[in-house]
Amino acid sequence: MRCYALDFTATKAAQLTRISVRSVNTIYLKMRQRIKENNEILYQNATGEYLDMHSGLTKIPAMPSESIENNASLLGAYGILKRQNGIFTAVLPSQVESAIKLLEADNDTSKEDAIKQLGLSGYEALVGVYPGMRMKLYRLHSVDNNRAQPNENDTESFWAYTKQRLAKFNGIPMQTFFLHLKETEFRFNHRYDDLYDELLKILRANPL
Repeated sequence: MRCYALDFTATKAAQLTRISVRSVNTIYLKMRQRIKENNEILYQNATGEYLDMHSGLTKIPAMPSESIENNASLLGAYGILKRQNGIFTAVLPSQVESAIKLLEADNDTSKEDAIKQLGLSGYEALVGVYPGMRMKLYRLHSVDNNRAQPNENDTESFWAYTKQRLAKFNGIPMQTFFLHLKETEFRFNHRYDDLYDELLKILRANPL
């Protein structure tokens, strides 16, 4: 757990603890599942809302980059929300993927209509994932005039942190991508806390 709190890779943790990489990966996977469950509870307690954070088992690799070709096919989409107790992420429904190009249009009215039609008014931004392990951030609040402007710095900081952290994995299996994203969310929200203590609190409430 000390290695996990320090964000060591499974390989490095195995070398330090002399536990097999397979066993470390099993522990890491369970920990990410607990973090995801904990994040759901935090969101519901803070807002009284249920955030659909399903497993997100889609065809999504994970090496971020802003360089996206115009003809690239979108593989998946995730939403970023800002609430009083932090940043939250969620898997977006498939219809968002088919309309994401509207968010790149020059026409602000078309963007606003797309945001409302797809039910994205509560989101700060949308992350599109493309072939070649590339991700792109679509800022939504800048074109949604019906909402108060949020603290943009939090969203931008989270995006920069996410790109930097996910890049070190050199690709993430599609079965665990969303768990990695939820872990990144947790680490960002607790970046000023003792992460080891925060992890212990989660495990006391919901042991592995």
